[in-house]
Amino acid sequence: MTVCLLGLGAVAYVLKSLGDIDRYEDLGVDAVAAGEPRNYLVVGSDSRANVTDYGEVSGQRSDTIMVVRLDPKTKHADVLSIPRDLLVTIAGTGETARINSAYSTSRQTLIDTLRDNFNIEINHYIEVDFAGFQQLVDAVGGVPLFLDRAIKDDHSGLFQQQHGCVTLNGEQALAFARSRHLQVMTEDGWSGEDPFADLGRIQRQQVFMRRAVVKAIGAAKSNPLKLRELIDIGVSNVGIDAETDPLSLANEFKDFDPNDLSTFSIPVLDSGDGATVVVDRQKANPVLNVFRGLDPSEMSPDLIDVTVLNGTETQGQANDVTAAFQTIGFTTGEPSDIEPHERTTIYHLPGEQNLALQVSRYITGGAGLKVREDLGLETGQVVVATGQDFTTVHRQPTPLDQMPDRGPNSGVSTTTTTAATGGGGGGTTTTTRPTTTTTERSEYTIGDPPPGTRCD
Repeated sequence: MTVCLLGLGAVAYVLKSLGDIDRYEDLGVDAVAAGEPRNYLVVGSDSRANVTDYGEVSGQRSDTIMVVRLDPKTKHADVLSIPRDLLVTIAGTGETARINSAYSTSRQTLIDTLRDNFNIEINHYIEVDFAGFQQLVDAVGGVPLFLDRAIKDDHSGLFQQQHGCVTLNGEQALAFARSRHLQVMTEDGWSGEDPFADLGRIQRQQVFMRRAVVKAIGAAKSNPLKLRELIDIGVSNVGIDAETDPLSLANEFKDFDPNDLSTFSIPVLDSGDGATVVVDRQKANPVLNVFRGLDPSEMSPDLIDVTVLNGTETQGQANDVTAAFQTIGFTTGEPSDIEPHERTTIYHLPGEQNLALQVSRYITGGAGLKVREDLGLETGQVVVATGQDFTTVHRQPTPLDQMPDRGPNSGVSTTTTTAATGGGGGGTTTTTRPTTTTTERSEYTIGDPPPGTRCD
């Protein structure tokens, strides 16, 4: 259904009374200025109403969680898929659990959990269900995939023996999108299940998404009667927050080009239990920055370990500054003292000037950056030595192009920092967007036709 929201959401409500759409009036979402990029939390609910049930889980849970970032100026869409087995701290509880359990508590809990764990804004909320997914796929005549072998999933109900270009109807498309236990036919019979499990499912969903967007937009644009049918299906199976304006969304993205769709998944690590995963925060940072509206080279504070040493005669300064860095989100070490410093200086290991620079952006007036190897620093750690010029730590980082030049030996100037960080100040370098492939690819990721083959 998420696929159809991207492919049809920009046109699916234009002719329909907005009053027919369910609205969740009590959700707290982040405000965003008109015309600016915004994040939509799109939840695929596994409510089994009116859907053939091959699953084993009762009740209603968030079967699919995606953050869709739409930029009205560039007409580009970025989609972040979030594994349902990802371990996170559930907002309001302090407990660690699978992220899809947050939705079981409440929609607001899921919104707050995403904010708290990933430091991204949620500007809008859209919820869809299985019934709508099936109906929309059937309404556009199915979605074509390329299958080079027979596939099945006894858990989701997927079973396809045909090879080549195969058009999945609504029921089989849903089974494909939900498949976490995919098996393929080999010379020796059915293979084992996809060891990537939910991560493999996400990769197949992204293949399906790109192909469904093309099919859905084509169907909606070519047939006004079909458009009305899609509208009726959409409004019957979609719920949105009170701030979402479907008419504005339709106007902004009525000519959406599927080539302007980028898909991402959060890099993860095995949690150790073989059933759940945790965020690989170092690799995930550039990806999450896309949805934070930040340069990919920006480093999240929780990736940097800061130890504050008092280089002044101000009593308790190291403790106070440490607390300020903790509030921002930095990992902090034990505060202590250091020899007197005239200038506030951040010491770092060779090759880690970018970490020190990131910390200096939170210090009013900036700081000098220097390599120092006698402080026992390890990778990812810096030392902030407060100097006589120190005043405050502020919550938002100073933009790179507004950082003060602390002199040729300070390591902080708008000329050198741009080169060091790979983007940002001065506009002298080109920012590199993360690639859409952020995790190892499962060999069970299928659906795209090989070069030279079309599946329409």
